Amino acid sequence: MTKRGPKVPAVSYRRVSGDGQIVGDGPKRQSKAIEDFAKAGGYKLVFDAFDKGVSGTTDLEDRDELPLLFDYIIENKIKVCIVENSSRLSRRLMVGEIILEKFKVLGCKVFEANSGMELTAEGDTDETKVLVRQVLAAIAEFQKQMEVKKLAAARKRMREAKGKCEGRKRYGEEDENEREVLGIARSLRRKPKFGKRKTWAGIAEKLNELGYSNRSGGAWTGANIRSVVEG
Repeated sequence: MTKRGPKVPAVSYRRVSGDGQIVGDGPKRQSKAIEDFAKAGGYKLVFDAFDKGVSGTTDLEDRDELPLLFDYIIENKIKVCIVENSSRLSRRLMVGEIILEKFKVLGCKVFEANSGMELTAEGDTDETKVLVRQVLAAIAEFQKQMEVKKLAAARKRMREAKGKCEGRKRYGEEDENEREVLGIARSLRRKPKFGKRKTWAGIAEKLNELGYSNRSGGAWTGANIRSVVEG
């Protein structure tokens, strides 16, 4: 149930490990979990720190946004920080504990949106919470390692089956304009009923005359057009 009355200012911290995850659903998923928790708890989000492409095993000094978050907390006397789960702080137990200790020193509580648990809770009565948090972080790290191994195995199978699975797509494989250029080039390359077929240089010259550029936006060359047609 959403709390009513004056909202308490709070900050949030998000992190994704790889560059590819920046455009995935990870950032949005984290935001939604944090926003839902803030709404239910009567918090007003006033600052968000988002470390993009930062491994969960990276130490504090190697992150760009987390130090800025600490500065904001100090300058604005913020008492609450919300994360999706403890693994967003770190997947390494020791690093995670060091980061949480920093929050404690600043007098800022850290809440895990998914469970509602306060990660910075102290005292003998919170030993169970500390244990649970550490176990969950260990499980998250294990799951991450398993995902990495599964992806590596999948890539290996694809390479064995197809010869390759990564890298740039072949010219015309996905882009409609590229397919149109390939169609014209192949048509020009066909041997006519009378006379000689066009040379690769001749095809490139014709494409340039028609206003078609290559994938990088430059003019076609004979070697360039031969590579994409025969590739």
